Amino acid sequence: NLKQSWDESSLQRLVRNVPADLEVAEWENKEGYFEVRFSDGSSGDYYPPPENATKVELEAEGKVLWGDPSEVERLLGMDWSAGGLRFAWGDLAIEETEAAVKASGLTAEQLNQGRAVLSGRVAAARAALVRAVHVYGVASIRGAPAEADVTRRLADAVVGAVETTNFGYKFVIKAVAKPHNLAYDNIGLQQHTDFTYCAKVPDIGVFHCIEPAPVGGDSLWLDGFAAADALDDDQRRLLAETPVSHLDITDMWDLRATHPTLQYDDAGTLKRVFFNERTRDSWRQFADTKRTPSQDFYAALAAYEAEVDRPDRMLNTPLDKGDIVLFDNARVMHSRKPFVGGRHMEGSYISWESAYATYRVLKARLDKKPGEQLTYCGNPLAVFDEPEPLAALHSEF
Repeated sequence: NLKQSWDESSLQRLVRNVPADLEVAEWENKEGYFEVRFSDGSSGDYYPPPENATKVELEAEGKVLWGDPSEVERLLGMDWSAGGLRFAWGDLAIEETEAAVKASGLTAEQLNQGRAVLSGRVAAARAALVRAVHVYGVASIRGAPAEADVTRRLADAVVGAVETTNFGYKFVIKAVAKPHNLAYDNIGLQQHTDFTYCAKVPDIGVFHCIEPAPVGGDSLWLDGFAAADALDDDQRRLLAETPVSHLDITDMWDLRATHPTLQYDDAGTLKRVFFNERTRDSWRQFADTKRTPSQDFYAALAAYEAEVDRPDRMLNTPLDKGDIVLFDNARVMHSRKPFVGGRHMEGSYISWESAYATYRVLKARLDKKPGEQLTYCGNPLAVFDEPEPLAALHSEF
């Protein structure tokens, strides 16, 4: 953990094979660090880590649940700079990021500046976007280009890359004859979380409206955590303890996964909902007598489904051309109304790991005081532009 043990540019460790019997021979207290000499004759500078070095900020921040969607509907109509959940495509400087990477001839990570060297306002907007989805489970972006691959471009610019699924880096939603997934029909859909039939379920959904339907097709959203709160303790226990099989069969794959309907961590905090009645594989699960759900489980599932089907829990967002909605697929369910005519949507996913990592570097960028040098183990981190005054942009930062 000496400053000289780490490469200053990459912040990767240079020293390896440290002897187990190595001891400190002598040390001298300097201002902010120690000069250390070891028993093998090596020496260097040791900078003690700050008390908050392991602090995890956003991941530990509480979530605002919404059984009644009226407050979230209000926030979606309010600009992020005023504390709302609505962003403009231009706020995020996607084209500028793409142009900078292209002009450098390098990839964003090789540029060694990446997504952190932004104006204060753009850094604040991107950080606010990630925080909005963490806290409220949903956020919207207006004015994006109404063309293909915008969700990939957004993910690449803001967090580095999309989280791929069996569909690849995106999926395209258009009505077709004899669909292998009812999302490709024009019927209305029940509220659900996506990709329940995958062992690793993707995290943050990014849905982009390229062409809205002329009639119907409104997108509907529901807080699955708030719906679970409406159940009693026994119902939640049954939904957490009972494994449920899910499937997706096409001519290209036979995907199968098993999850509880409600997933809690060791502290008893609800972390994820797996609910999709279109993919629940009760037929094959019935053949496994050791895993056949009980009647009490089905009663609990019916109670949860009744909460999920309540119209007063649903947030209605008729999406216009170019609109994007980001949502936490671990928590927020989505559905749609039936529609007539053409409707073209595209979607991608972003991992929470990438989003939180991006938030941490943006937050460090925003919190940095004028003239302050951010360091790791005594080595300077990338030099950030001096932040603009942000108090008027978002009180949370």
